[in-house]
Amino acid sequence: MRRLRSATFELRTWVLVLSASVLAMAVVAIRGTPTLPVPLAAGGPPSAAGAAPGGMAWVAGGQFWMGSEEPQFRDARPVHAVRVDGFWIDRTEVTTEQFAVFVEASGYVTVAEKAPRAEDFPGAPPENLVAGSVVFTPPAVPVPLD
Repeated sequence: MRRLRSATFELRTWVLVLSASVLAMAVVAIRGTPTLPVPLAAGGPPSAAGAAPGGMAWVAGGQFWMGSEEPQFRDARPVHAVRVDGFWIDRTEVTTEQFAVFVEASGYVTVAEKAPRAEDFPGAPPENLVAGSVVFTPPAVPVPLD
C-alpha cells in the first residue's frame, strides 16, 4: 500500500508540473509572446500517421518566461526563458486502480521507492539515504519566507 501511495504522489506531482507548464504557456499566449533569447522551433506530434495514441492528446511545446522579480520570491530569480518539448498526455486522469494495474504488469518502481545513492548526495548521512517521499501541506496562515 505504501508503494501505491508513493506512486500516486509521484503521478500527481507530474500532473501538477505538466499542468503548470501548460498554464504558463497559455498565459504567454494570452498576454502576447515576449522576445525570447531562443527562437521557437516549429513542429507537431511525432507520429508518422499524425494520429494520437488512444485516449491521448498532443500538447505542443514552446517557450515561456519562468521566475519572478518580486522581492518575496528570491528563490524564483532570475526570470528566465524555459523551453518545454511537446508531449502526449492522457485526456483523462489515471486512477489509483489503473496505476496499480500498470505497476503490477510492468514492475514499475517509482523514484520515491528507490533509495538515494551516496554518490548523488555527497556528505549526506547514511541514515538519510532511504527511500521515501514527502507530502507538502500548506500552512493555514502566512509564514515568513526567510
